[in-house]
Amino acid sequence: MNEELKEKKKFNKKYLAFGILGLFALALVTAGLLTYYGQIQQNVNVEQAVVLSGVGCNNNVCIDDIGTVYSPNTRISGLYVLTNHDPVNSRDVELVTRYNPGIVDGEIVTSYEYLLENLGEISGATCGGYDTPGWRERCEKRIVLNVPMALDNLDTISWSANVMAGYAPHVDVILDNGKSLTFEYATIDADCNVPSMYPEGEINTFDDMGIVNDNAYAWESLPGPCTGDDSVAFFEQHNTLAEWKTEYSGANIVRIELEIDNWISASNSDVSGILINGNSVEVSGLNANSELDFQIVNEFMTNGYNGTITTEVQPVAE
Repeated sequence: MNEELKEKKKFNKKYLAFGILGLFALALVTAGLLTYYGQIQQNVNVEQAVVLSGVGCNNNVCIDDIGTVYSPNTRISGLYVLTNHDPVNSRDVELVTRYNPGIVDGEIVTSYEYLLENLGEISGATCGGYDTPGWRERCEKRIVLNVPMALDNLDTISWSANVMAGYAPHVDVILDNGKSLTFEYATIDADCNVPSMYPEGEINTFDDMGIVNDNAYAWESLPGPCTGDDSVAFFEQHNTLAEWKTEYSGANIVRIELEIDNWISASNSDVSGILINGNSVEVSGLNANSELDFQIVNEFMTNGYNGTITTEVQPVAE
């Protein structure tokens, strides 16, 4: 009996030992289990792409106290700057003006005037050519107009400009086939006009050379100079808008860009009253890493208004 009891105790001790060893082994296996094969940590700093700055602005909110106005009268705001800090992507924007309290149609007329200026750069060498980093920011200022339509439906483009220095503004019509049609003062007709002086002061579009219409000439992309021995290539790509409509029938306009540059001379112009097919349009986009200076123009036509005029820079709804 005692012998049997002893054997049973030995047997229980063996089970106990194996049980403890099993738990210890399980603990080791559990501690060594893989919870992941690798890990990715992403540190990010998200900032607003488009910002508004200027006199009286703080955190994209600007205060401009117009005060008392005796009608009829026009008041032009201080200078504001729209900046797209995104170095890669363009941004769609729109300027929206509201009145509180509301107005009777025509009581106040609000428009915008854009300052295109690159006087800080000297013509020629500082542009550096299309392969030089940052050449666009140094040498061009643009008003981007997102007005998608068929090229066949484009009839006219016009604007008002106050050319204070340099070369008058011109316009690029950018197509979905990768082509760009440039209408500018020097080449708006069949010849190449290189006068001793380009127009300055208050002008309508291209002054004595007219506006963009079916009879206006444009050159495609960058075919070369329009004078000298190399001008043959230029005139091979120099057609009227009507001829380009035939050449690229079915093409669509991606956007229209009204521009100054300093390839001819450092330039400075105020631009307003932009019309496409006779319809008023305002800025609707900012290219990557670009900025646009503008002012708000309020025309007060009648007496008796006491309120607030709010202009917002809004993203364009998809």
